[in-house]
Amino acid sequence: AIPLVWRTYEGKSATVGFDGYRELLEEAERLLPPRLERVLLADRGFQHLELLDWCHQHGWLYRVRAKSYLGVRLPDGTERRVGTFRRKVGEMRLLDSAYVGAAGIGPVGLVLCWPRYGQDQTMHVLSPDAPSVRTLEEFSRLEGIERAFRDDKSACFGIERVRLTSPARLDCLLLGIAMAQVLLVSMATRLLLNNTRATVDTHGEGGLSMLQLGGRHLRSEAWQGRTPQLVSIKAKCPEIIRSESPLIAARNVPSLNARSGSEGETARADQGDFRHDQGLA
Repeated sequence: AIPLVWRTYEGKSATVGFDGYRELLEEAERLLPPRLERVLLADRGFQHLELLDWCHQHGWLYRVRAKSYLGVRLPDGTERRVGTFRRKVGEMRLLDSAYVGAAGIGPVGLVLCWPRYGQDQTMHVLSPDAPSVRTLEEFSRLEGIERAFRDDKSACFGIERVRLTSPARLDCLLLGIAMAQVLLVSMATRLLLNNTRATVDTHGEGGLSMLQLGGRHLRSEAWQGRTPQLVSIKAKCPEIIRSESPLIAARNVPSLNARSGSEGETARADQGDFRHDQGLA
């Protein structure tokens, strides 16, 4: 994912309250073209009722993982906590037109899922529209954000080894990383469009991100004394530019994103996705 906006926060805690990142969402809202549908993806650390309310006010869709203690009011007036819903492992339940929190934010949809790999790994996801299997599929694209964190750290840029302590200087560093990401993703996109990925990924390692592919291509071209070629998405894929469908960060698909973080801990939002390094914020 390619960064769009970001901010560095100074402090020992990696948790950021809604007031701390609200300006980032508003800046992303101003920068994104009006015709694009915003879809915010967030883990449990971002289960802020203020965030849900903000999304409702601005017409953003969201896929936010709910914590077990979240209070829910059902259409029949029954009030329960998310964690009190019990089902067998592997089952899924869809709740529509519910309201959450003491303020009664909603109506929201709620997907209650107990994956087969363990009931303690519940997957309860809030959405402003009718819940469905697609809600979980879209939420699973949060994996792409995790991959971007790994690229920022050990997989590519090694930002965790930086000794800078000034938030302003770290913001400048993130700007340089963002520019590098644009170049590397462009190179990787060219490989995929030309069907030449095998030139840098000879073993077909499906776990490589767009940044890693671009980095391998850059090293290969430099080693052979050639100038790396970039690609124009608008020229190569005009249908992407014209698409009215939401652009959500996927594992190997470039997309816009907004990012925020504190020293060594980063939170980012991809084309309407917002993810904190330790979960929802």
